[in-house]
Amino acid sequence: MLRMKMIALLHLFILPYLYSVQDDGKIRQLHSELEQTNEQAVRADILSDISQAYRSSNPKEAIQYGNKAIEAAEKADDVKVLAKAINTTGAGFFMLGDFESAANKYYEALRLRESIGDSVGICLSYNNIGNIYISQHNYTKAEEYYNKALRLANHIKDKTSISRTLNNLGSSSLKQGAYEQALKYYKAALPLKEELEDKPGVIAALSNIGLIYSTAGNYQAALTYQLRALAIADEIQSLHDKTYVLRGLSEAYWVSKDYDKAVYYAKLSLEEAQKLNAKDHIRLSAELLNNIYTTIGDFKNAHAYLTLYSQYNDSVQTEKAMMQISSMQVKYDTELKEKENLQLKTNGNLQAKQLHQKTLIQYGIGTLLAISVLFSIIAYRGSKRLRQINKQLFIKNEQIMAFHHELSEKKKAIVEQSDQLQKQKEELVRLNEVKNKLFSIVAHDLRGPLVSLKSLLQLLSVGALPEDKLRQFAKTLESEQQNTLWLLDNLLIWARSQMEGLNTKANTMHIAALVQENIELLTPQAQRKDITITNKVAPNVAPITMADDEMIKMVLRNLISNAIKFCNAGDSITIETQSTDYFLTVIVQDTGIGIDAKSQEKIFGFRSLTTRGTALEKGSGLGLALCKDFIEQNGGRIWVESEPGVGSSFKFTLPSMGTAQRQMASKLDFLL
Repeated sequence: MLRMKMIALLHLFILPYLYSVQDDGKIRQLHSELEQTNEQAVRADILSDISQAYRSSNPKEAIQYGNKAIEAAEKADDVKVLAKAINTTGAGFFMLGDFESAANKYYEALRLRESIGDSVGICLSYNNIGNIYISQHNYTKAEEYYNKALRLANHIKDKTSISRTLNNLGSSSLKQGAYEQALKYYKAALPLKEELEDKPGVIAALSNIGLIYSTAGNYQAALTYQLRALAIADEIQSLHDKTYVLRGLSEAYWVSKDYDKAVYYAKLSLEEAQKLNAKDHIRLSAELLNNIYTTIGDFKNAHAYLTLYSQYNDSVQTEKAMMQISSMQVKYDTELKEKENLQLKTNGNLQAKQLHQKTLIQYGIGTLLAISVLFSIIAYRGSKRLRQINKQLFIKNEQIMAFHHELSEKKKAIVEQSDQLQKQKEELVRLNEVKNKLFSIVAHDLRGPLVSLKSLLQLLSVGALPEDKLRQFAKTLESEQQNTLWLLDNLLIWARSQMEGLNTKANTMHIAALVQENIELLTPQAQRKDITITNKVAPNVAPITMADDEMIKMVLRNLISNAIKFCNAGDSITIETQSTDYFLTVIVQDTGIGIDAKSQEKIFGFRSLTTRGTALEKGSGLGLALCKDFIEQNGGRIWVESEPGVGSSFKFTLPSMGTAQRQMASKLDFLL
């Protein structure tokens, strides 16, 4: 039952947000630019941008500015700008729900773009026409246009068009319940949006991927993607995106039956929506809280949020009705204007037409009589022949359809076999790479300490090693043995993650205790090099949520050990933290030799960079790659800031429940 509710919510969640906040600053700037130019092509382009700015918040105003843009583009005789103006006008009709008018505008813009070979514009028109078919639930026709757009976008290598089309294909698959296919499209669109720095697009892709994983029951993966989306939304200070993502986090916890966290994030989503006065988001967040409280049997709170949902649902329905009325009004005004233009033209040409019509009538009557007789004879003979041909065509058509169905079934079976073989091949290649990497590390990094131990044992067996030398070699061997054990830990964990995947065991923990534990473990190693380690992490730092303490312990150990490796005698290492409402940043800073910019770019890759330490300590190139994997699996990110000769700062983030969040949650509980 819970799973079915989640699937229903998922389809609501991917719908476009129609009642977004109007960007008044951008509109004022565009009006200012419009007043400063008299060039018709430039005015048409600016008017199109104003129309687009009004599209979501005031579709009727968007259509009016779109029509003004069309008039200016026609005066300028600029086909490309005219196509853009027509397209933005169609978008206004689409937002009003007048899909017939929107489709007419989109097809008109497409014909103009095809006439001048505007490939990027053609891709956009194909996507818009696909969106029309999506609104009518004609997914087959929609995907036909999306695939045409994708082929053209790949041909011209336009990444913006490719990412837009992949996202639309993902949404179409999602609406049809094809979650695996939708996941494939969203994951293909995600790196393109990241490369284009389209952060709102990245947030939407990450959150939709998280929702699909929630529906599939993979709650850990869902939380990882939703937390990544929340970090970016927090970075760009987008309340709308925060509301969207926080609701996704709540739904992930709900279906995983972690109801306390589900309620917590749903309330945060509601709070952000209320700041925006976004009625549709308030309605969805209230509905989610009603469902969660109903599930856990808290009917008092469920009733309170059901009442809130009903209030905003009525408001949203009223706004939709007003938009439909506006659509009919715009349609009426447009038709009235066309009739007025036609009437003016008719009055000017009426006398000439009357004179011409008299002449045509005289010739027409005679011609019609002759044609009528001839047509009657031909129609009689043709109808008999036509019935025979239709019968033959019907038989042939039945045969062709049967043959086509058989070919389609065979093609489908071949494609499925091909996909399965390709997946098997990719998995074998990946496993072979893991094997090669494993053997490489065993051959180069584990062999050295074992050879040293063998040589020492041989000297001891023949009594050829003095006692003072024995103590010296024992200290060296002890250090190498400790480093080898840590390398072996890293190696085994990495190999298991590559063969079986990482299994994150999330729980609430305190970072201060983990930092102190690792400092105590590594202090002897630092003292041998005369290096000081300082712990500046306050004992009352907020607990981290959704983090695996064993993984974070290994990350801290690798970063501190690395800092010791690249410090000279007299250098220092400092560990401290910085907190926000949603994330905790841990900083491991040293005054060592530093890292050049070129090496920083590849430092987190697997064995892409191995350098001996200041005391010629060996490295495997594996530790930082593991740190990156562990931090990302726990919903954070890791990076380095360094300057050669000055030192390095390794920083990573983890989800955290800050003071502001706890106060907000308490406030919402009190109000209810």
